[in-house]
Amino acid sequence: TWDQSASGHIDAGETFVHGAIRELEEELGIREVELKQFAEYLFEEPYKEKMVPSYDKLYVGHSDQEPTLQEDELDGGKWFSRAELKELMKTPEKMAPGLQKSLPIFLEIND
Repeated sequence: TWDQSASGHIDAGETFVHGAIRELEEELGIREVELKQFAEYLFEEPYKEKMVPSYDKLYVGHSDQEPTLQEDELDGGKWFSRAELKELMKTPEKMAPGLQKSLPIFLEIND
């Protein structure tokens, strides 16, 4: 199942953008990146056999750093072209619920 490149929950007292920066470093080893929010939404996702609300903010940034996958955080990773992302949208069963929601927004805003 594919999911966003770096995502997670914010810690108590942490802002959304600082949580995004922390997750980017924890999951991909990328540091000191300026992030720009491009979307936010509320949706429900499955958790422990029930639906729970999730408030998501999406960010984009640029880095020349090579990602280092953190094995305790991720099973693997892959770069996708825009065409591959559009193809992936045709198979929602291959995507985590959050990616099902965020990918169309990303492609629409960044087209």
